[in-house]
Amino acid sequence: MDKTIAIVEDNAALTVVENNKEYLVKVFQANPQVLLGMTQSEIENFKQNFLSIYDNDYLLSMVDGKILIEFCKGITQAGLSLKPQAKQCYIVPYNTKVRDVKVMLPQAIIPLNGIQQMAYECGFMFNVFSVFQFGDDEFYSTEEPNRKYQSQLKTSNSEWFKKHFIGFDVVLLDLRNEIHKQTVFVEYQYLQDVTKEIKSQMHQSQTYRHKAARRAYGDFVIPNNRRFEVYETIEEMNDKILEAEENKVRLTTVESLGLPMAEKDGYLVISEKDAYKKGQMLKELGFTYMNKEWKKPLEQIVQKEEIGHKENVVNPPQIEKKDTTPAKILFAYLLANGLTKEQSGEFVSGVLGLSRDDNEEIEEVLQNAEQLIQLIEEYKSEAA
Repeated sequence: MDKTIAIVEDNAALTVVENNKEYLVKVFQANPQVLLGMTQSEIENFKQNFLSIYDNDYLLSMVDGKILIEFCKGITQAGLSLKPQAKQCYIVPYNTKVRDVKVMLPQAIIPLNGIQQMAYECGFMFNVFSVFQFGDDEFYSTEEPNRKYQSQLKTSNSEWFKKHFIGFDVVLLDLRNEIHKQTVFVEYQYLQDVTKEIKSQMHQSQTYRHKAARRAYGDFVIPNNRRFEVYETIEEMNDKILEAEENKVRLTTVESLGLPMAEKDGYLVISEKDAYKKGQMLKELGFTYMNKEWKKPLEQIVQKEEIGHKENVVNPPQIEKKDTTPAKILFAYLLANGLTKEQSGEFVSGVLGLSRDDNEEIEEVLQNAEQLIQLIEEYKSEAA
């Protein structure tokens, strides 16, 4: 790598890290209400957990700071660490639409090894085994070693994998022998439907395992006193933030109803005729019916909060040098988002399945920053 480019990349990464840390501190200081009811030790633990997401630049760029700190509080109270090396939980921004309004929300992901640790603490062994088909009636699960089939595995070959892989056996084994062994098969088609396309078969398989584990958990029969409470708490929290945002959008987007309205005597006013069959929705938006009109005080119209999305969204760095290539821009972007030089090389070749000379493919990757950052976060979780 050119020394000049390397220096630029290192400086870019350092600047992003410092900016992110400063931003998180400001968000923490601007939201003291989050700390209500906490002891001093709990506050310190939460602060360290919250500040540990500084290298997740895309998350900080896209998700509202107040929403993010509340979300991190829930994760901390559930007893999970957000530090990459802990491999317990990480946060990804989730792109969704509520009534045609695009919003970016945080979602907590517990990787497979995190679920396995929870299972063990509840007295279970939780495992995910690949299942392959070799002929019309020949099936092999990696749960049971079989040299005949093991010698035929070519899992690094994407064409072979697509032809023979049919899904996962997710197995729950009770170490206390209170309930029978349970196996849930999660089919390949489902995994494809819920997983974005990833060029690296190795990394794709890892992502599939996470999806399969979450799908199977809902099908297992587990005694109430031995359920994975932390896992269920996180899943419930993910659902609640989506529901809360939907309610928030309902309360702040009067315009989305498409009704004629006017300002009169300090009120936002919609006539009874124009509001035909929209009464319930207007009530949800805080309107009151009086004198054949729907009214809401203008002072109650929700204004945009001062502390919102992080302003310094980091796009792939543009290096001012005539011989700049898509590969150099990509490597600078990976460094700016928390990967080391060695990890960046492994990520490009192992996860993206590309080389430095694949200029067109790299440009295509850079144009889809949202998918790229999700791959980076999953890679960091696996590599930590």
